[in-house]
Amino acid sequence: MKKGAMVPLQGGQRSPLIKQGPAFHPPAGGGREHRSIRETCGASGGCTGVCVGHEGADTSLAPRLGYVDRQTDRHLGNQNQTSKWHVPHKSWSSDGEGTSVIHPPLRTMKRTVPVKTSRGVRIAKLFYFTLFTLGLGGVLLFSVLYKFEKPRQARKVLEPAVENVDFRREIAAQLADIARELRGLEDNATSTSCQHLLRSDCSCAGLEDNATSTSCQHLLKSDCSCAGLEDNATSTSCQHLLKSDCSCAGLEVKIAPRLLLKLNAMVAQLDQRYALSDADLLNRPQPPSNSSDGQQSVPDVCGETYKGADYGYPFYQEGFVPSPTCDRAKKRPISDLVTILLSSAELPRLESVLAGIRGYHSHLPVIIAVPLNISNRTEQLASRYRNVRVLQVRAPSGPGRVWNELVDQATTPYVLIGRGLTHFNSYARLERQIYVISSSTSVVAAGGAFRNLTGHWKVGCYQSEIRNYYLRYLEGYRYSAQDCMICDHLEGPFVARTRALRETQFHGELRGDVVFEDWFLHVKYSNNLAVNCPDVMYFVQGGTEKSQESWLALAKEWSIHRIFLPPNIIYLFSCKEVGLSCDPRVWVRSYLLPTCCLVQVAKALKAIDDFATERGLRYELRSGSVLGAVKLRSFMPWDIDGDVTFDQKDYVTFYKNKQWFRDRGLRLEMFVPATDEEGAGFVMKTPDINYDWRGGETLSSVFLASDVRETATRVNVLGLWVRCQSNPGLYARNCYGPNYLRHAHSWRYLGMKSYKDLYVSAGSWLTCPNKSHHACLEHYPVDGSLHFVPQTVR
Repeated sequence: MKKGAMVPLQGGQRSPLIKQGPAFHPPAGGGREHRSIRETCGASGGCTGVCVGHEGADTSLAPRLGYVDRQTDRHLGNQNQTSKWHVPHKSWSSDGEGTSVIHPPLRTMKRTVPVKTSRGVRIAKLFYFTLFTLGLGGVLLFSVLYKFEKPRQARKVLEPAVENVDFRREIAAQLADIARELRGLEDNATSTSCQHLLRSDCSCAGLEDNATSTSCQHLLKSDCSCAGLEDNATSTSCQHLLKSDCSCAGLEVKIAPRLLLKLNAMVAQLDQRYALSDADLLNRPQPPSNSSDGQQSVPDVCGETYKGADYGYPFYQEGFVPSPTCDRAKKRPISDLVTILLSSAELPRLESVLAGIRGYHSHLPVIIAVPLNISNRTEQLASRYRNVRVLQVRAPSGPGRVWNELVDQATTPYVLIGRGLTHFNSYARLERQIYVISSSTSVVAAGGAFRNLTGHWKVGCYQSEIRNYYLRYLEGYRYSAQDCMICDHLEGPFVARTRALRETQFHGELRGDVVFEDWFLHVKYSNNLAVNCPDVMYFVQGGTEKSQESWLALAKEWSIHRIFLPPNIIYLFSCKEVGLSCDPRVWVRSYLLPTCCLVQVAKALKAIDDFATERGLRYELRSGSVLGAVKLRSFMPWDIDGDVTFDQKDYVTFYKNKQWFRDRGLRLEMFVPATDEEGAGFVMKTPDINYDWRGGETLSSVFLASDVRETATRVNVLGLWVRCQSNPGLYARNCYGPNYLRHAHSWRYLGMKSYKDLYVSAGSWLTCPNKSHHACLEHYPVDGSLHFVPQTVR
């Protein structure tokens, strides 16, 4: 067989020995001296093996076989691809005669088809590799830096939020300190500290710590405005007036509890951790008792501990149990703490009520007030039960007097005002209400929800407000404590301190259905609280709508002429019905003018505009009337009169039509003809509020554009669009100067020569003789309009 000849092989066989001259052993890694071998497999499955020697090898088949010179890496045959056989080392052997033997394992030989790599491709690969390396290095570098910079960056980002939290926390802490200081003043007030506070807070200048009763009374009369306090007033009357006007009840500082509640709500909203707990907010301070063992005073009944949601499952008739730390044996029995007061006039089912009371506690004292004509029948009923008394009252006697007589008969520290009861059972939870009252110095009454005979259940907690001659009731609560709602008015039965009911008695002359409204208003404005615990429930007959005559009686008592009731009931009364004067000289020095008097202003403005429109006359509001229109859209309730400018040539027209105004309840008086120094003028009376009219040669409409000059500028005053200055806001600011939007009394009451100096002192009110009056200007802000704009004028 010749060198270089092809040897046909059968499929699956190893190639025969091929002699190529000297023995040739390829290097172990397939180095550059390695020669390529090509194997062509025919369709029949046979294969041809080719050996190309390293010396004198026949290269005539190179173009056809695709031979590659490995040293120059230059393609000699096919320019698109090169077939290369990489023979494993184990397929090489020697026959001992210098001949290389190839045993090509056909199934293990790999064929690769490399792609030609140009210089541009290599540069691109190098570029992307460099880019990848730089990116990876940047990521690693950022990770290292971020590890150390993260806390600093986080602090930088969160610094504003942290500062905001710190600021809110600081405010919360300061408000909490104020609340605790106010509570501390109440808890620890002594006669000396009260006098000191009177001097600092009630403006009793010169009051020494050892001031005598006489000097204190004198200073209270002169500086603290305790109206009605005579020089020879007794200590009792002095204390009473101190309580009502100077808030020093019995020489003990009485801090308004609603102020503490409001402050505590602000603290809790800023930071709950600084808020006062219910115990700190309303619970009675624990001064040392008079006993020698130095024990502290405690509530009259034991408190409660919650046992969890599973304790009363599924009906939850139970959930709280008496506190295990409380020794009930040392507590007074419930029969020594509370007396149930009933009025037969309000009890349609007296027998069922008495039976329920005895089922609840067999020894509870009960007092029933009955008229003389039915007393025998009630006494027979009461004789069946232990510890039930009947109080005979004379008819006719107002319900307020009846309840006062019942309270006077009670000997226990608490009483249950059982108005409208139809049944009585354990739902009344008297111990719960007594605990809330006895653990607080501010709470004087505690009630609960109620259910009527038709099954309708209601909480009956209301908030009341008297401002600017109106009374408004809102159903609901703003604050809570001891799991009870803080209320201004309770609609159902309630437990109250007997002492509080004797100090603040029910009104004996009011109609029966508003007696309790009046009493709770007194409770609120004497700086006391009432609470409603919804877990308490009474069975009542059901409320009836109060008549307009009843509300009118209450309006007269509190000097109000508007009453707003939920959901949308409004009672409006005239000043005459309520008995309010509309003379500004009576009110505006220290009080708001009653809003019912604004009806006179509205009628006067309507008459003025109608008269001018009918006759083609021109007029404009001026001075304080413009200021009131700009600030309040109304007549300023501290102003003394109105001001109008008219065209002086119409002076005679007004004079000749006095009867026209008289027919509409107005009077034109004090006509003064024009002079060289002043224009003509007159006064219009409404009848209580005067309007000062001054004539002028020219009105401000000349400053308007020519095409709108005939259409006067109009402003809204009490719902009426009346003519005014061409630019009302500019007029008011230029007339009254800086701070013109803030409020001030009439210049006549401030000792000024004219209105031009008025708003130099804007932002303060004069002192009221009776600061407890709801219309006292000191209760109202010196800026803004929302408190003064009347909601309804009829």
